[in-house]
Amino acid sequence: MASPEGGRPDLSALGVEEGVVYELVAVTVGADGRPHAAAMGCVFKRDELGWKAVSKLARSSVTSSNLLRNGVVVLNVVDEELLVEAALDLGVVEMGFEEVRGWEVPAVRGAFAAVLARAELLSQDETWNRFELRPVSLHLGEGRRRPFTRSLAALVEAAVHASRIPVFKGVDESRAEELRTRVRELLSLAERLGPTERIREICDAVRRKYLGE
Repeated sequence: MASPEGGRPDLSALGVEEGVVYELVAVTVGADGRPHAAAMGCVFKRDELGWKAVSKLARSSVTSSNLLRNGVVVLNVVDEELLVEAALDLGVVEMGFEEVRGWEVPAVRGAFAAVLARAELLSQDETWNRFELRPVSLHLGEGRRRPFTRSLAALVEAAVHASRIPVFKGVDESRAEELRTRVRELLSLAERLGPTERIREICDAVRRKYLGE
């Protein structure tokens, strides 16, 4: 599925928003031709050429080495269990791969969506490599869902904690204050990872109603 301008894929189909950190599973191919999966945080933006993503990877990582060698990655939208498996390599959830016609790197089997992208090294220091990823093709699988974002996860967790504040207010103020502190931390995290107007409005509403701020 490609956008009209320049033949580049239109990632609006995934429901992504600019400036938000999304957690995806990146598949790269090693020198031996074997696919490697790892969790990758990406911030998507748009410019005159269309969509792009920026990601910071450890220089010592397999994904970073593969990108420096061949510059090709497939970004996969998957469920949370596969995301955790890719991040920690626990050997609990099976991570399979499937070929997509015309792509030199496979996608994660059963991914809700997969984006083939070209990687360019933007900068590096002693610890990190910073890459720009330019989508060139989009494959949509079965079902529809937005990429996972820690911003919304933090917001949900903040809501759970905030809902418990009235239970302890006036009864156990120490516990109530612990909950308020945790809610503040989670709201700050949600705003930092998802700097959209909607997220800010929700966070402000939680602060007014449950924190009195």
